[in-house]
Amino acid sequence: MVLALASILARGKCVVDKHRRDRQQERENGARKLLFVCTGNTCRSPMAEALAAEILGSEVKVSSAGLGAWDGKEASPQAIEVMRERGFDLSRHRARRFSRSMILEADFIIPMTKSQEQMLQEEYPEFAKKIRRLATWAVSETDVCDPWGGSVAEYRACALQIAEYLEGAKDALRGR
Repeated sequence: MVLALASILARGKCVVDKHRRDRQQERENGARKLLFVCTGNTCRSPMAEALAAEILGSEVKVSSAGLGAWDGKEASPQAIEVMRERGFDLSRHRARRFSRSMILEADFIIPMTKSQEQMLQEEYPEFAKKIRRLATWAVSETDVCDPWGGSVAEYRACALQIAEYLEGAKDALRGR
């Protein structure tokens, strides 16, 4: 009797574990794919990628690219420093140039500025509905400031702005 009960409990645990794995896979497969886009993919978009992963959690998959990026370029030293202060490691980040295949894979393309948004919508009119700059997700009209070449303080201000926009847009970006 005890052996039979142990066998039933073990099978039940296996079923529960399998159900948990299946639900986790469904969440991963159903996660919104967000692509953050800036100019060089060395400042704003990698910071947005890291911050979004933390703020939005596992309900989204995040990546980043740059419209004029040099593939393989490292994140700027200031971005690395500011994100390290926030508990993130951008030292392994390598820039990626934006491509059509990326727009096909992503559910939403999230540029940092109105001019980037307009350029992408003109270049890819068939995907205009999935291109929307970060500020508008957070019900703002202010572009994400470009800290490129600036001081660490300017990078901190940029990271703060991105984090505030992501917090304000959390439910919308998760699809709630």
